[in-house]
Order: sequence, then structure tokens, then C-alpha cells
Amino acid sequence: MARAVGSLHWRIHRNWLALTFRLSLKGCTVPYIIDYSPAAFDIRRGKIMSETASNSYNMRRQGREAELNEFISPTKGSMSFDRMFSEIIGFMGDQKEASYKIIVGSDSQIGNRTCFVTAVIIHREGKGARYFYHRQYHRKLSSLRQKIFYETSLSLHVAGLLAGRLAENGHASLNVEIHLDVGRRGRTSELIREVVGMVTGSGFNAKIKPESFGASNVADRHTK
Repeated sequence: MARAVGSLHWRIHRNWLALTFRLSLKGCTVPYIIDYSPAAFDIRRGKIMSETASNSYNMRRQGREAELNEFISPTKGSMSFDRMFSEIIGFMGDQKEASYKIIVGSDSQIGNRTCFVTAVIIHREGKGARYFYHRQYHRKLSSLRQKIFYETSLSLHVAGLLAGRLAENGHASLNVEIHLDVGRRGRTSELIREVVGMVTGSGFNAKIKPESFGASNVADRHTK
């Protein structure tokens, strides 16, 4: 079991390191997604952490959540990460018998600066959905590869935080899906293998165009 958990941590950490290296060549930083210390077990897999490791994890996670200081709901306005998570739990509680999945997708728009938007969608399958989005700005990025990799890192960052919270609240089995703004047509086709591999290697399901509406439709709508 220890070897399996260590192997999982290494796969996620290796993916993060590879992405960091690629983007650092362009002068761009990547948010650190999950606590990879040997003492911490993988919350997504439902492992129990020691009290010391748990406290360390929570401090790191609170810092990462603080970076996401504002999510916006089209119907309820600006809110914190905590409030967004409460809204998600409340939405699922309204119809407990329904099936749900969480979708995370990022897109960007280049102007004088680059606007990145990460959307979080709680989908009640066959019965509607609600969504929230976080917007941030960075210097102008001219490289398509850099832009796509950074979008992927943002989605992984948010998905990792959500997965941890879900596990702590009895929803460890809830499907978390990441939508990528890449497709088999156009210039992004050559990036599919790399970014899909990063997402699946980190334990999440990945969707590309035309199925990745979380990125290409929802997030894209708020980059303008």
C-alpha cells in the first residue's frame, strides 16, 4: 500500500515538475497543486493522515485557497472559495438521489494582458447545472503552448482543492472532470497527448473539444 501511494504521489509530482520546467523557460510560474510531502497521504484516495501531517496539509491548502480569493456566480455574485464549495454541497443536497459530477475548465484571452478564467461547474446529470468562475490576469503570453499549459495547471490546481474538500465531506467518490481547451483540429492538436496525460496522470478524467464545454464555452464566455 505504501508503495502504491508513493507511486501515485510521484506521478502527480513528476507531471507538475515537467509543467513547471516548460513554463519556467518562458518566465511563467505554476501554482503548486497538492502537498506531496512523504508524511501526507493522498486525500483523493481516501487515506487517513497523521495529525501532524493533516495540520501541515491544511495550512498549505488554506494558503492555496486564499490565492483563489474570488469566485463569481452569475446569480449570486462574488464569493470566496469556501462559499462556493458550500453552494456546491447545497445544490447536491437539494436532490440527493440525483447523479452529479464536477467539471473544471480554463480558457484565456490575450489582449494587453492575458485573462485566464477557470470555471467550476456542478452538473446534476440530466437535470441542470450551476457554475462559478475565477478570473485572473497575467502578462501577455504569445506562446500557444505556454497558454494551454498554464490553463491546464490552473484547472488542476482548482480540481485538486475541490477533490480534497469533497473527500473530507463524504464525497470522495464524486467524479471530477477536467475540460481542456484543445482539440484534434487546429494548432492545439499537437498538445493533446501532453496535457491529457498530465490530467489523467493526476487522477482526473480529461475531456477535449468538442466535449470540453467547461473550457471552450463556459470559461471562454467570461474571458471577453
